[in-house]
Amino acid sequence: MKKHRLLTADFAKTADALANESFHGIIHLDICKGLGEMDPFIGNYAPVFFTYTFYGHLYAAQMYAIKLFDTHGAAFTIPKYLEMARLRKDRFRHASEAEVLEGIAEAEVVIKRLTPAVNVLRRRRNDFLAHISESLVFKPEELQRAKTLTIGQIRDVLLEGARVVNNLLLVWNKCANQLLDRDSDDYKKVVSIVNKQLCAEAKAHDEEFGKYGLTIPSQARPRDCLTSDAGEAEERGAGWIRAVIHRPERILVAGNRGAKCFVFFSTRVLLEGGLRAWNPLFLMGSS
Repeated sequence: MKKHRLLTADFAKTADALANESFHGIIHLDICKGLGEMDPFIGNYAPVFFTYTFYGHLYAAQMYAIKLFDTHGAAFTIPKYLEMARLRKDRFRHASEAEVLEGIAEAEVVIKRLTPAVNVLRRRRNDFLAHISESLVFKPEELQRAKTLTIGQIRDVLLEGARVVNNLLLVWNKCANQLLDRDSDDYKKVVSIVNKQLCAEAKAHDEEFGKYGLTIPSQARPRDCLTSDAGEAEERGAGWIRAVIHRPERILVAGNRGAKCFVFFSTRVLLEGGLRAWNPLFLMGSS
């Protein structure tokens, strides 16, 4: 992008656009993380829906993150925003020229810290998020061995990048953009409804057999249901889920949707919670 365009482009509107990308990316990531912390029993009740929902939000979050550092010549990005600030350093209304340059220097330190994660995101974008690359088609094992990211690293790119923009916007016109949505966890309402329904079904099953004096183990149910042998019931319900992870050759078969759909939830059972640095393609680029 030519220097003249950076000098004449609307500084505030550019900040708004960058913050907007970050805002939406963080929402996608929050939903993704929330589904990752959901009871695996619920996830496996509708594995296609929950797995593809998880992937969809994860893919979107990563794309929003890398857009902030796009290398396309015509794209307005955070590094170019810093250059825009440098070119108009003597036009800031709420900071001296020296203070603006100091703010830019601090922002460059943040960007340098984010660079390793940005580089991984860029490779993911080019290899399989935005393109059907040669590696994806002919050398999927290379993607499987590729460097991983955590959910926290992706969030840092989105949030810290946007804070850099907000800090400069504040000394430009005393404005700042909203970066976090207080309602990004409203998916919990849907999960709660599903949880209550599954608990009610399990209770009704037990009561039906109890009418005839039959003693049987409790039906598998979500972990939040109250039952004397709920732990045993959950263990029986999750056992077949855990078994999937021991057959990774099924997971990497293209088109084997049934196996792939259980990858995420079975991985969470094995890792006992927490979103770890998972390999792309093994979870198609998740973290």
